[in-house]
Amino acid sequence: MHTSSRRRSSRLAGKTVSYREELVSSVSLTNRNQKIRTKREREDSGPETPMDVKVEQANKPHPTKPQSLTSQPTAKSTVVNVSKILERYLGRKMDSSGKAPVVRETVNASQPKNEECPGYFVSFNKYSGVCEWRNEAIFLWVNMGNKDSDVNNEFLEGGRLITWFGGSRMHEQSPVMQRLLNIGKRAARNDLSTNDGIILWCRLFESTKRGFGPYVCMGRVGYHSHFSNTHPLKFIWCLLDYDKLISVHRETCQGKSGTIFEQLSNTKPPISNQLE
Repeated sequence: MHTSSRRRSSRLAGKTVSYREELVSSVSLTNRNQKIRTKREREDSGPETPMDVKVEQANKPHPTKPQSLTSQPTAKSTVVNVSKILERYLGRKMDSSGKAPVVRETVNASQPKNEECPGYFVSFNKYSGVCEWRNEAIFLWVNMGNKDSDVNNEFLEGGRLITWFGGSRMHEQSPVMQRLLNIGKRAARNDLSTNDGIILWCRLFESTKRGFGPYVCMGRVGYHSHFSNTHPLKFIWCLLDYDKLISVHRETCQGKSGTIFEQLSNTKPPISNQLE
């Protein structure tokens, strides 16, 4: 039996080739003819149009878009319960320094008793002197005792009043200022739900540590007055939970020095001098 054949091509006349070589040659010729036909078909159909490109792109499979991550909750999208916060933290110093522990712990305190604490951290602007919440609740941050500070916050009238200064970019018509005025005036008239209100958080500068200590919850405040012609804006707030604060001071801070409660009893100018 013969295992080879002879080419009929005059170029390869007399040369013996295998069936495999003939098969490869045949496939190559078929592919070349196919390319020639495809080229002729394209030439006959004319140049490619934008519509052809769109159709071709539409027929291509699109990669699956990654599922968007759940956005981190903010203070403005979170509801806090003022009455529950005061029940747990009024007159108490936080265990850790900074605003973040205050925000985290107060959000946890606002949850129902039978509900687990949220496993997330609420984001907020740590550089602002105000922390707004979704409901009619606001936190005011106050630094005290730092002689090198640009503004001097102090208690007045034996601690029943306190001064507070807005941020450098805040003006009387700022949305946050309008909200402060609205909620503060309603709080002074006792026209708010017990779950709402403005909570004052103070921290004292500790000279030995050359920094501020943890914040202390000084309770709710109500609007007393403000000065629209000053920059930054100056407010005077009434401490609505003053009597309870004094009671807490006597129970927990008796004999201790270097506490925020010492600021309450310091002699300050009469309120009439502050309004000039």
